[in-house]
This record gives sequence, C-alpha cells and structure tokens, in this order.
Amino acid sequence: NISDIIHFVLYADDANIIITGENPHEIMTKYRQLSTALADWVDSNGLLLNVGKTNYMIFANSHSEALNQLQPTMRNQPIERKETAKFLGVQIDQNLTWKHHIKSIHTKISRNCGILLRLKEILPLGVLKTLY
Repeated sequence: NISDIIHFVLYADDANIIITGENPHEIMTKYRQLSTALADWVDSNGLLLNVGKTNYMIFANSHSEALNQLQPTMRNQPIERKETAKFLGVQIDQNLTWKHHIKSIHTKISRNCGILLRLKEILPLGVLKTLY
C-alpha cells in the first residue's frame, strides 16, 4: 500500500505528497514506488496527470550534494524543482523561513493601502471602512 510509505495532503483539486527518508537513496526508492503506483492509479481511473504543473521541493537539515542530484521524473518527463511554493495560502521555501511569505504579504498590503489612499478623496468613509 503506497500510503504506508508517503503522506498525502489533499485540498480541493490540489494534492501534495510528502516523502521522507533517512538519505537520498531511500527517498528516490520511495518516489519510484509512488510514481509507478500513481501512474497506474491515474490510468485505471481515466484521469490525466499534468506533469507540467507538477513540481517538488526538498526540505533537509543538511545540504548534501546527493540531494541536489535527485532528478525525479513522471512518465519520462522531468519534474521541476522549486525553491518556494504556495501551500494552503502560505508561501514556503526549502529552508522553511517566512521570508517569501512576509514579502508576499507586504506587497499585497502596500498595493491595497495605495489603492485606499487614492480612493479616500472619492469614496465616503463608510465605503472605505468596508473596503479596509
């Protein structure tokens, strides 16, 4: 059973798969088992897997060169490695810092404050409060 070696996080039409291991070899072994089982499951259920939208991140407490050499594929197509990704509305990075999420929130707040500032001469105070 594939769920014995990996962990699924499902939300709406989005799926995240977490594979853990003691070393890169163990992770790739688990990934190969997953990719075979996933391809079979997708085929048997008449679904399509968009490999172009599929990507992966590596979280590690050591920066092993072997981790950087991992080259997972799905149906002979390489899967893109990402350093940051949005997960349930939170920007996470491979170092598990808040830097990218804070920058994203800062950008949104700055943009919206600028819009409210320009609208303060046009809209009544009640409408501005509702927008705020």
